[in-house]
Amino acid sequence: MSIPVFILLMVLLIYSPGGSTLKAKADGNSSEDGINLKISDAVHAVCPFFGNAAKSHPQNPPILEQVYFQFQSACRSREYPIPETKKLLEIPEYDGNKTTVVFIPGWMALPTDRFVSALAKAYHCRGGYNFVVLNTNGFLSTGYYTSAFNTDKLGEFVAMGLRNMQIAPERIHLIGHSLGAHIAGLAGSHYQNLTGHKLERITGLDPARPCFVAPIIFPRFAADVAKFVDVIHSNPNDSGIKEPLGGVDFYPAGVDTIKPGCMGQPDNCSHLRSIYYYIETLYPGNEINFKGIQCHHFENLVAKNCSGSKTNVAMGIAASAENKGIFYVSVNGRPPYGTNAKPANDNTMSDKCGECSK
Repeated sequence: MSIPVFILLMVLLIYSPGGSTLKAKADGNSSEDGINLKISDAVHAVCPFFGNAAKSHPQNPPILEQVYFQFQSACRSREYPIPETKKLLEIPEYDGNKTTVVFIPGWMALPTDRFVSALAKAYHCRGGYNFVVLNTNGFLSTGYYTSAFNTDKLGEFVAMGLRNMQIAPERIHLIGHSLGAHIAGLAGSHYQNLTGHKLERITGLDPARPCFVAPIIFPRFAADVAKFVDVIHSNPNDSGIKEPLGGVDFYPAGVDTIKPGCMGQPDNCSHLRSIYYYIETLYPGNEINFKGIQCHHFENLVAKNCSGSKTNVAMGIAASAENKGIFYVSVNGRPPYGTNAKPANDNTMSDKCGECSK
């Protein structure tokens, strides 16, 4: 890439509305989040300049009253701004005895995106959970550097919203994708600072790479942000971070940047796979569709030559804090993605389970 073209690309990144010049489409959606390989490398290369500029001259800082917790039941959704999140407890479908899952989408993503709806449907099918989505209301839809800078403040807002709801921390599970993964991790840190307690579980789905690996410009996801921290790396060294970040790190198909079934597909296919792998495990009977084998060293993972003593470690909803380390996971190129899937459950995700029945 020539210098003038490179500079033009960076200018478009910073100043184009919503950073749309970098937006890759997937599954016919208009806003599913992703950065293609060449652009993600370019974006990260100039993070020291543009990232620090975003810090010193914030362009679109998040406003507390304009960020929302959106409760999604099978039939409807209702949202309240962070200062009023306790009102969620008054919604008839909200059950305080259930674990509350807060999903945090990534850059340019919306609560109405297809993968969010798919995740909600899976949780409604499974039962036993309250499903909440963070509506960042445009504060994660600006140029990439501004959005990345906003992750820490948004994480603080999530922590405040959870504190306001007064939910027991052992009944909270944060799940974040891409930039949303960093927000989830930072929320865990802020929650501990606000309350003195750790959240029960935080799951990072392919945490975003640009500006969050050396040189690290912004605060990021870490292994100590909750009692149990698990990570699924589906687009390592591209849109997602390759290095281990959690108490347990799963690598479907190893550190291959492009996952099985994504060759020739939209650029964010592999980045989104982390979500769809997780969704698959939510459906009853699919909890152990993905089995990981422990890798003693990262070099073994790269070589796909792992021989650890832990050979049947579940990835997804059934992941356990007892299994620490890095794990190689075999995957299929199309659903069911888990190679341990039972034939009887192949069509689980396409049936009516979890849909509104009214």
